[in-house]
Amino acid sequence: MSTKPTWKTWVFAGLCLLLILVVLDAKMNAQAENSKPLDGLTFDASEAVTPVLSTAVRDLPTGLEVPQLDKEVNPIEWFGSGVGESGTPNSFDALAANGVSSGETPSVLLTFEGVSSLSGVTPPDTNGDVGPNHYVQMTNFSFRIWNKGDVDNGIAPTPLTAPILLGTFFAPLGNGCQNNYGDPVVMYDDMADRWLLSQFDLSGTLGLCIAISTTPDPTGTYYLYNFSTPAFPDYFKFGVWPDGYYMSTNTGSPNQYWAHVFDRNKMLAGLPATRQGFGGIANFLMPADVDGTTPPPAGSPGIFYTMYDQGYVNHPAGVDRLAIYHLDVDWTTPGNSSLSLAQEIPISAYNYTVCGFFVQNCLAQPGTSQTIDTLSYWPMFRFQYRNFGGSDERMVGNFTVDLNNTNKAAIRWFEVRKNGGTYNLYQEGTYAPDNAHRWMGSIAMDKNGNIALGYSVVSASNPTVIPSVRYATRLTTDPLGTLQGEATMWAGTGVQTGAVRWGDYSNMVVDPVDGCHFWFTTEYHDINDAGFNWNTRIGVFQIPECDSNITPTPTPTGPTPTPTNTPVATNTPTPTMTSTPSGRPTRTPTPTPGAGGTMHIGDLDGSSAPGANGRWNATVVVTVHDGSDAPLVGVLVTGLWSNGTSGSGSCTTNASGQCSIIKNGIRANFSSVVFTVTNATKAGYTYQAASNHDPDGDSNGTTITVQFP
Repeated sequence: MSTKPTWKTWVFAGLCLLLILVVLDAKMNAQAENSKPLDGLTFDASEAVTPVLSTAVRDLPTGLEVPQLDKEVNPIEWFGSGVGESGTPNSFDALAANGVSSGETPSVLLTFEGVSSLSGVTPPDTNGDVGPNHYVQMTNFSFRIWNKGDVDNGIAPTPLTAPILLGTFFAPLGNGCQNNYGDPVVMYDDMADRWLLSQFDLSGTLGLCIAISTTPDPTGTYYLYNFSTPAFPDYFKFGVWPDGYYMSTNTGSPNQYWAHVFDRNKMLAGLPATRQGFGGIANFLMPADVDGTTPPPAGSPGIFYTMYDQGYVNHPAGVDRLAIYHLDVDWTTPGNSSLSLAQEIPISAYNYTVCGFFVQNCLAQPGTSQTIDTLSYWPMFRFQYRNFGGSDERMVGNFTVDLNNTNKAAIRWFEVRKNGGTYNLYQEGTYAPDNAHRWMGSIAMDKNGNIALGYSVVSASNPTVIPSVRYATRLTTDPLGTLQGEATMWAGTGVQTGAVRWGDYSNMVVDPVDGCHFWFTTEYHDINDAGFNWNTRIGVFQIPECDSNITPTPTPTGPTPTPTNTPVATNTPTPTMTSTPSGRPTRTPTPTPGAGGTMHIGDLDGSSAPGANGRWNATVVVTVHDGSDAPLVGVLVTGLWSNGTSGSGSCTTNASGQCSIIKNGIRANFSSVVFTVTNATKAGYTYQAASNHDPDGDSNGTTITVQFP
């Protein structure tokens, strides 16, 4: 006997069918958005790495003497075919013909000297990042930390540390991490209010030394990790993402570029963490790096991009294009992780590489036969990501091109927007406003969508355009694909001789507090000297149209640190663990302490000694007294070298009120050098330079001349 279906049965069946259709539609959309994982890749997953706890950076030794190596360090690895190859030539770059917009790039608010060459190696690998209260810069082979000063009122940041050697910082790890190997990268993790510092390990493990700060204070302690990698991680670059620290590497072999990811949540908590990676990509990848208060949509895979050129021997066939890759990581079941080619985006035709692939003797400088490298074969650091809410995700990047097949370096920049599951090329441009070379770029976007591009510039035909630091900006209201007329951040006063390497990277970042101030750092030379004696500069500027009073609602994405299983280094105090608030960390700029006394320089003494390779070394001993002329401990003294050498120096006074600042590798043709004290800082004290004196009369208490030995 059959039963006739009731209206309730039909309604239930209809709802079930509707649910099935919705699920199928979602699955099809997901498949359209997440392309099929690539075949033929090499996958590698590391064992869990247990960290050790560092000494607080503020307690590390200063005034260390560093050997002067006077050599190129960590040559870029490349052993494949295609050297000198440039792909299909294009004699006309239509984007460069767009020129510049009618606006003017705002002037720099202030600049200050970064870390100069301490060990005589090239290139400097200059990069830096800004947090709520600090700026951290890394170079080969050291890093330094400043407060942020008050840039809007012309008060420059003050150093909080002397330059710290990478090997000294990573020494608790042992292995190769205790050496100064370099290729450093620093990242401020805006979503967790923490810092990442890194260098690679050239010992038997062939891996990376990575440090994650235990608190928002970069002068404090760090969790130190030593990860191995399946191949030498040359030229590694990081991007911060909610579920991982994503990283790309060059291995030196064609079609063997890697994409990696490290377990960010575990590392923030100081727990054993793993790495996963895929190798076999045809060009170097640049990982997306999150800026701003709104993270990517939940579950978003890590994003990488690279560029491919039509006709280049080692690139997949096709038109000139950007290629977007997704790394979808599964920390529980690594076998489920995948690397996919998400989308290819055609772009205006360009000439790949200036002078040819890995041809480093390239850009001419005025007044010298020495040429310098462009590193025009890979994307430049960073690939910045901002989420403006909903489905409005924006990314900006840049790379160096050969303008019109003339071996003139210009910068191709672009903005990609992701709406739903599709990436779209919103705008692109080639910045070449005159006949000078522009290269070694870094690009970023403020919280209103305005863009700033920083770079190096040089022109052999114009003796006034020696290697210098410039930048250009774009308002959201400017014509698409154009930047405004450029501004000079710092005019170099010397050319580079004796070495071709320049860069190898620079860094444009945005203040996370207001989302408006751009901070840019890169290389320059203050006098005509060897590539081993470079300088770096840090500058700050803001696009006036950026409204610093509008701040999106913060969203928490960092894990709560676990107070158990905290790694402790031998003979190192264990810091008190504090839990991360349930919301995004509140970041209030640190107030300047009030004055509780005065201090001044009570004595300056100089000495010299022969150094390596026919050069000589100078030492200045500084004595600091309080207002009663008693020795004062814990004072950070900073100053500048001049008259035959350059760069900054600093040290922190001991119980006798003394500390030493050393300058190594001074050339023998200089009979003397000068050191000038520029500041002295200690909480609760006011530095009174007018009271500086020297009882033995060999200085005025502020400036001292050190003679050749």
